[in-house]
Amino acid sequence: MAMILHLFLFITISLSHIIKGIDVPCNLNDTQQTRGVCKDIRECKFAIEQLKAGITPKTCQGRVVCCPTELTLSEKKCEEWKEYLQIPVALGSTGPNPISCLRSFMPPGFFIVGGRDALPFEFPHVIALGWGANETDLKFHCTGSLISENYVLTAAHCITSPKGEPSFALIGDIALTPDKAGDYRQIVRIEKSIVHPNYKPPLTYGDIALVKLSQEMPLSQYLLPVCLPQAGDKAGPNDSVEAAGFGLLGPGEPQTNVLQAVNLTYIKKNECLEFYDSASDRERRFPEGLAKSQICAGDKTDSGKDTCSGDSGGPLTINKDLRCVFYLVGVTSFGARLCSYGQPAVYTNVFSYNPWIEHIVWGS
Repeated sequence: MAMILHLFLFITISLSHIIKGIDVPCNLNDTQQTRGVCKDIRECKFAIEQLKAGITPKTCQGRVVCCPTELTLSEKKCEEWKEYLQIPVALGSTGPNPISCLRSFMPPGFFIVGGRDALPFEFPHVIALGWGANETDLKFHCTGSLISENYVLTAAHCITSPKGEPSFALIGDIALTPDKAGDYRQIVRIEKSIVHPNYKPPLTYGDIALVKLSQEMPLSQYLLPVCLPQAGDKAGPNDSVEAAGFGLLGPGEPQTNVLQAVNLTYIKKNECLEFYDSASDRERRFPEGLAKSQICAGDKTDSGKDTCSGDSGGPLTINKDLRCVFYLVGVTSFGARLCSYGQPAVYTNVFSYNPWIEHIVWGS
């Protein structure tokens, strides 16, 4: 009798789990149909981060969500990019090969400075978007980030501006002019541009776009895509982030010829919005305040560090793995009319758009 009772309780508990959906296999609604298991949303960090970014998690039933048990597609791609940075080790060694790059040998203090010239190959993912009829007569008005062999991520307002769509991409160099050209410099024709469907200017929401190159680029440690962010790959309040771009050196200053990099601080949305509350065009550009798909970063030291015109579309990144692997947390969207005057800038939250990016870039 006791054995039958225990069996009944076991079956009842098991059925209870099935009814509630807990521990049932599932698949995410993403490009690769990532395998997962149904969990209470409180136990799934991935789903919690999706909600924070404005993404609706895949639900199993009620508050039970599909939680991934394998790497997402963009995580797998990031692991591929890391292989280009690995150092061969002695035969017979166990474990993964260590990662190394130029930044591995820089002292930590090197990164805690204001705007500076980037070093060759320091940012192997940063590209410049050019406008012009041919590659010998280009004007570079925006920045972007290589995210695969043939796709660049940038801001939507760079594509929809009165100048029209960019026609060429400058890749593999930190200098805009040919007289300072590096060995890996290439100017590649752009095949097409894809603006996110939620971008409705003059609103600033959904300010993100993809640019497809006319050819696939041969990857190396000198030309390497940036990793898309994953759950937890974000800066917290007062954490340091890094921006890069080919923009103006300051209000009334000329455009830089050499890629600039600057360390900024992640700023909470409510603190950031205080700077824009009195903006005359707030109702026209962001009437609902800052969305979950937007993040803020700026300078809290009053030293004038900021992104500026021409940096639009450029990367806002965090680092892992000896500062060699970049994670693209933001895309430069908009800021104060006069940059470098202490007002934080707003960046598109890339994690919010990972499903859209994965579908277009790797969907086939």
